[in-house]
Amino acid sequence: MKKIQILSAIVLAAAAMGCDDIKESDRYIPLEEVHPVRAVLIEEFTGQMCQNCPDGHRMLESLKKQYGDSVIPVSIHATGQAISGMMGNLQGLKTDDGDIYSSRHKIDGIPAAVIDRSSGPLNLAQWSGAVREELKKDTPVKITVSASYDNVSNQITADIDMKSTKPVNCTLQVWLTEDGIVSYQVDGSQHLIDYVHNHVYRATMNTVNGESVNITDVTTLSYSIEADSKWIPSNMTAVAFVFDNSGVLQAASAPVSVAMAE
Repeated sequence: MKKIQILSAIVLAAAAMGCDDIKESDRYIPLEEVHPVRAVLIEEFTGQMCQNCPDGHRMLESLKKQYGDSVIPVSIHATGQAISGMMGNLQGLKTDDGDIYSSRHKIDGIPAAVIDRSSGPLNLAQWSGAVREELKKDTPVKITVSASYDNVSNQITADIDMKSTKPVNCTLQVWLTEDGIVSYQVDGSQHLIDYVHNHVYRATMNTVNGESVNITDVTTLSYSIEADSKWIPSNMTAVAFVFDNSGVLQAASAPVSVAMAE
């Protein structure tokens, strides 16, 4: 015990001496305040068998809390650490689309994220800085999304309005995500069956490749898809973004509205 106390005293003394060597003005360097003029798309690659992936989920929630609607996260379950199908009454959240996107982005380990498609795969420590830099960029494109579910036809419809201050040739991608999915997840050493998954990629509304669009002034497109029996439409969000070879130019999202039964 005495050895431990002596060692602790030495460490504390060294720390105190180290602090004295740092000028007051150098101890805290504030970051420049960001005033977003655009939204940033975060494609998070994750998996239910990945013990470190909940750290990525928590990072997304932190970024959403910090930047609000200026950050649009999509959690894409992919790679060998993701689960497909059902595990009893628990859903596996892996999709074929997810594996396609994972391959295209050359994901070789998770958790990983691609920010606005202008970065390669980034590790967790890089996400916040990359998001911050993307938020500073200007864009000529504005996107507005509205989405609804018709329980008679079992269709989810998304309407996308785009306009630009200059002609833009790009690709439009429209996805559906879902919040509040209670299912299995490894979290460190814990095996949880009641883990709540958010921002989960469910499907594309206009193919995995998206659709080429030429935005000259105001462009409006509409898409519909049949809702899967596992989905809860009232927990879903339509995500739309346009991108070119330089990355994502603009993104937007809107919750799926569900009409109340009369």
